[in-house]
Amino acid sequence: MRGNLVRTKEFPVTTTTIRTTPPRDTGRAVLDRIGAGFTAVMRFLCDLSNARRCAAEVERLMALPDTELARLGVKRDEIVSYAFRHHMHE
Repeated sequence: MRGNLVRTKEFPVTTTTIRTTPPRDTGRAVLDRIGAGFTAVMRFLCDLSNARRCAAEVERLMALPDTELARLGVKRDEIVSYAFRHHMHE
């Protein structure tokens, strides 16, 4: 008697190798990210502070009469660029 024959089909097998490199120092990476976040928040707050000072300067200059602006060497239509040039690049 012949044994039970099971017929199987052969399928080509493909393998994919994924290599990952584990992080060297997970604790250090976390601290770096926290530091980067803190730096971004501080930059934002500094930029916000500069923008507020600039806006206050624009309001102050807009309230001046044309003769005072001329004494400063600023035309009325140049007030915003004048204020930004002096406050945003400090």
